[in-house]
Amino acid sequence: MNIKRSLQDRGIMLFSFDTDELQYSKITKKCIELLRIHCPDIPIIVVGDQTIESADRTILADDPQSNIHNLRGPKQWKNLARADAYDLSPFDCTIIIDSDYLVYDNKIMKLFESDQSVLAHRSWCDLNYTEVSNMKMGNSMLDMLWATVLMFKKCTEVKQMFNHWQHTVKNYQYYAQLFGLNKRMVRNDYAFTIAMAKIQNYGPVDHTIIPWDIITANQNIEVKKISNKEIVLEDQHGEFTVNQSIHILNKESLLNAIE
Repeated sequence: MNIKRSLQDRGIMLFSFDTDELQYSKITKKCIELLRIHCPDIPIIVVGDQTIESADRTILADDPQSNIHNLRGPKQWKNLARADAYDLSPFDCTIIIDSDYLVYDNKIMKLFESDQSVLAHRSWCDLNYTEVSNMKMGNSMLDMLWATVLMFKKCTEVKQMFNHWQHTVKNYQYYAQLFGLNKRMVRNDYAFTIAMAKIQNYGPVDHTIIPWDIITANQNIEVKKISNKEIVLEDQHGEFTVNQSIHILNKESLLNAIE
């Protein structure tokens, strides 16, 4: 693999900041392990507070703006550096993914082939109900866009979108009041959605949507076992196995399942 050329062309970016409650770096290492299997020859860069040896490069960064995760009780959440991804990425085309998005197929490789400058998920499949739906943002009519998997290309319009994203994070109390959002927790999905709405003058964003659903295991679903081929989950009905890419919200059980 020609790393130098790839770093100018396309690559994957992860963000990894440990907190007192959660060792995100361990989850990040598992995410990279799966990416090496299903997205071979794609360079991986980690932005975080410590060097991740399995990444092609780590960009060491100071802790981002403080944030609180309110699910399952208040916890520190260092997730707001993502708004700086445009400035940090060395790639012409970047795919950002959450470290707790576990890749069990090569579908995200198709995003590199798109002519669009930004792509993100809108529809999601909640494994609690096995239903596909869109989620409204607060009390607005805007459909929320997921920042979990985000492809972007370097261009003027995308740079403006990231500027809007940074502005939204810095002024989140105002936007939370405007759109009826939780003021105590800054959510990247909402800040990204607002930034995309602004850059499109609150018009349609259909052309920026990834054409498949993001599969999500919600907070009440526990990770029982994880391998490089599949993940075993458990809900109120019992255990079941998933062998396609999935977003895990119960990070504590994910961390416990990683050997």
